[in-house]
Amino acid sequence: MSRRRSISPTLFGFSIFHPLNLILFINCFIFILQQFANQQLIYRFALIPELFLRGSYWQIFTYGFLHSTDGFLPFHLLMNMYGFYMLGSILEPVIGKLKLTMLYFSAQLGGGIVVLLFALFDLNFSPREGGIPYSAIPTIGASGAVFGLLAVFGILFPEMELFLLFFKITAKNAVWISLFIGLAIEFMFSSPVSNSCHLGGALTGFIFYKLFLQDKVQKANKTANQIRKVINKFQEIQEHKNDPFEKQTQSNKTLLRHLDSLPNLDEKEKYLNPLQVQNANICPPKTFNPEDSFCLRCEWLPNCALRREKEKNS
Repeated sequence: MSRRRSISPTLFGFSIFHPLNLILFINCFIFILQQFANQQLIYRFALIPELFLRGSYWQIFTYGFLHSTDGFLPFHLLMNMYGFYMLGSILEPVIGKLKLTMLYFSAQLGGGIVVLLFALFDLNFSPREGGIPYSAIPTIGASGAVFGLLAVFGILFPEMELFLLFFKITAKNAVWISLFIGLAIEFMFSSPVSNSCHLGGALTGFIFYKLFLQDKVQKANKTANQIRKVINKFQEIQEHKNDPFEKQTQSNKTLLRHLDSLPNLDEKEKYLNPLQVQNANICPPKTFNPEDSFCLRCEWLPNCALRREKEKNS
């Protein structure tokens, strides 16, 4: 009796039920809902510190699913989802689906917590006479979660190169450079960039790595190094087995090491004379190279070595 194997539909090479695609779908679906909500979703579910402190505690989690609807193109959503998918697709095979999902939502939560801390500081230590207070400004977007992924990515793949605003940077520096650029944009152009959220997401990513990933990664690296050593040793053994000149090569290496330890020409001649091969058709002097594999395999190497020592002392 034959059975049909069910094949799950895929998107970008992953099952549609993969966390990468589920998170992508949720963000896109909520963005579509925002088009018909007339800012009601922003008011109810964006992270507004004043409302959070009055009891809207869900906002510290829900803000990460909302994105700006200003402009013709969903630029805010596209940038966040591109960063999430690019980083997540590389991280997932290393840390697994569960840890990737935990990292994403932990960083989203951590970004919200730091936003609240900045708002509390602003309320208590930096009261404003005019303008909108920090605690009344809504924070939206998945960038806090993306910065958490970026922090872990920089630890696991420090030398990998990323493109940031058309410039190449190494992954280990990506978080700090991105935070600096965000601060520069905020102060120079008064752009509504939530650097506190980015900072919170990145810090959460570092903490998550220390708590849940560091031991696993170190054990995996240790195991990989041990396997690599065994493979290299096996390859060396195979190379020696397949090399018919290995015995002669080792003999010549031993000869050269001993020759270097002798103090003068007389001692070297006493050592080399019994090893001379009669009627050897040795190569021209300039071609002699004791580090060359051809010379090391040659049984006439003692003859060339003696000629070189005599030329050096002539």
